[in-house]
Amino acid sequence: MQQVLDQYASLRTKYPTTFVEPPPSSTVLSKEDDRNDLANRMRNNDLGIPLRTSLPGSKWQRSKRPQLEWMLHQIRNVVEAHPDYGKRPLQVVDVGGGKGHLANFLAHHFGPEVVQVQVVDISPSAIHNGLMRARRHQLANIQYNVGDATIAQFEQGVDLVVALHACGALSDVALGHAVTSGASFAICPCCFRSNPQLRVKVPTTTTPSSLTPNNSNRLATVAEWLNVAGKEEEQQFETLKSLAEVQGDMDTAAEAIHSICALRADAVMRHHPETNDYEAKNKIQVELKTFPVSYSTRNFCIIGTVSSREDSN
Repeated sequence: MQQVLDQYASLRTKYPTTFVEPPPSSTVLSKEDDRNDLANRMRNNDLGIPLRTSLPGSKWQRSKRPQLEWMLHQIRNVVEAHPDYGKRPLQVVDVGGGKGHLANFLAHHFGPEVVQVQVVDISPSAIHNGLMRARRHQLANIQYNVGDATIAQFEQGVDLVVALHACGALSDVALGHAVTSGASFAICPCCFRSNPQLRVKVPTTTTPSSLTPNNSNRLATVAEWLNVAGKEEEQQFETLKSLAEVQGDMDTAAEAIHSICALRADAVMRHHPETNDYEAKNKIQVELKTFPVSYSTRNFCIIGTVSSREDSN
């Protein structure tokens, strides 16, 4: 097992992880906190976000809500770095986020002048739940669609792709949409052995001229997308996914997850238009970040920030 991890050591060095502390607002109320105070804050909307309510000390308050707040802070940095930020509403796509926790959070926080959010999920019941939550909070800048994210089309274009705990190859599907759209992204993967049958949309060529409104893309296997399509490479990758799901050995699992995220980051850098056109106006920076493991043992996030080359000059 260690031999397989060692195969990816150089890739982990190429894409190191950065631990990001939770934002100051991620103060989790303990069971001893005044529940009446919490109720008053919710009633007065002092929390400022359309998240579900729960008792202090609950799993939602201890882990789920802090993850959403952490993701918001990372996504805010990505949104504000976008070359078109403040010029028009950015088109945000949430892949597999049918329940709407993250999508509704973003739509509410940024507002319609900054983002328009589209959610695609294959589960009709999840989409229904997310849509009902959006309607309760009167969110006009979000749309919900039942469908296969692999072949989904987004007529308004895509500026940012997000996914929180995208199961298995669904993370690769999300990254594929970002690559073929020249978009930013913030993807938190999980369940690494799930959905191996999914296909990833990739450009037919890395030539930037192909990435136009009339571009031609193809659906690749995950192995092709990650450049592990040989027999030995695929076997190693299967072992890597198994190690990422190891229970009781957090260090081994974390090293395996880091390796998989590094493979994905490298795939983005091979295919993303901003890395293949040195005359492009924009550039892409890919980073691996982690949040506190107390929120979730699947605490890695792959973040791609598209920004103007002129801003860095």
